[in-house]
Amino acid sequence: MLKILVNFSTALTGIVSFVLGVYTLYRNPKGRANKMWFLTSMAIVIWNIGYLVSTNTQTEAISARWVYLTYFGVLLIPIFSMHFVISFLRQEKRKKYLLIVCYIITLLALILLYTTNFIIKGTSYTAGFGFNEDPGKYFWVFLIFFFSLPVYATYLLIKSYLHSDGITKKQSLYLLLAFLIGFSGGGTNYLTGTLGIFPYGQMLVFLFPIIITYGIFLKKY
Repeated sequence: MLKILVNFSTALTGIVSFVLGVYTLYRNPKGRANKMWFLTSMAIVIWNIGYLVSTNTQTEAISARWVYLTYFGVLLIPIFSMHFVISFLRQEKRKKYLLIVCYIITLLALILLYTTNFIIKGTSYTAGFGFNEDPGKYFWVFLIFFFSLPVYATYLLIKSYLHSDGITKKQSLYLLLAFLIGFSGGGTNYLTGTLGIFPYGQMLVFLFPIIITYGIFLKKY
């Protein structure tokens, strides 16, 4: 039953992310923050598609191929989401070099993902869940990268909430709430591959794109 709920919530997250990502870009195709949220949403969609196939397939060989698509999306989510926050707060010029460094690290991580087994080395079966990634030797480095960027984005949102007022303060609060739910919930997936713990938080991730999109257009309501 729990596995069915995880599959349903993951599919729902992908569908909602796609629809709201396209909607956000449609509303303002020239807006920098809108573009970055669209890219973040598409990275989430890629992650969800890879996740659903790799964890539900019947053979390890197929799962091992699809898990790389999963991590292609996963590696893009932190940098795109952090860039979205920086754009939303209008701090791109001040954070220019930080963004460049983080994009370079992301590119290097993607190259290592497809050319080595440093990040993941395949998949294995977990009873009651299905296939999940086998962590590579330097998987812990990936985890630091995955969480450090959204943690920094969260820090920026907290600062914005504390030092702003009016609509910006409200928007920062919604985005902050979304980041706490999205990354803490999505992060429970790593407990399955490393500790064999069921990813209960995955069932809440669908709230991430909903709250973010509402926060972006809050002033319109």
